[in-house]
Amino acid sequence: MSRIEFSVATSEEFRFDSAARTSFVRPSSLSPLEAYLGLKSLFGEPNREHIDETAQKWIFFIKTNGARIEVNDWKLESWSIHVYEKDQDEVRASRLIVELEKQIANASAKRHAIIPDLLKKPAGHVIENPFALHYQTAEELMTIAEKLRWGCPGLSPNGRQPVHTLPSCFLSACCSDRRFTKPCI
Repeated sequence: MSRIEFSVATSEEFRFDSAARTSFVRPSSLSPLEAYLGLKSLFGEPNREHIDETAQKWIFFIKTNGARIEVNDWKLESWSIHVYEKDQDEVRASRLIVELEKQIANASAKRHAIIPDLLKKPAGHVIENPFALHYQTAEELMTIAEKLRWGCPGLSPNGRQPVHTLPSCFLSACCSDRRFTKPCI
């Protein structure tokens, strides 16, 4: 079989109906990190705009003659290849998967030396926004206060409403607004 040429597809080119998926596979020959490194070296940065933020960290939209392919991770625990072949040709879709897997594995093998370093050292920094954290806390406290207001069972074991919920909520809301939190020097 001759080498199949794959290229990056834009999300606009990749409009599809999930019922039209021709083939799907969850490869186990490579870890999600190895697959990501191989895909990144072949196709550049992943598309991070069209992901399910609760379950995915990366997705690649790829195209070849007569087919669109989606490759994504699932909670960084596994990764999968979805083929949408124009004529719903399952044999061709399977060949595309095999060839794409082979190309990803080859590209990943070239990058394999950097994996131990990536696992030991973080590649970036997590920046926590304290204002967002205070706002989230305020929202959670408001939800609890609303439930207490309407007498939801299970929130107050002794039947009395705690008096600290609303002041705590107000304080967290104030802390989430930068106008109320000027640094003291």
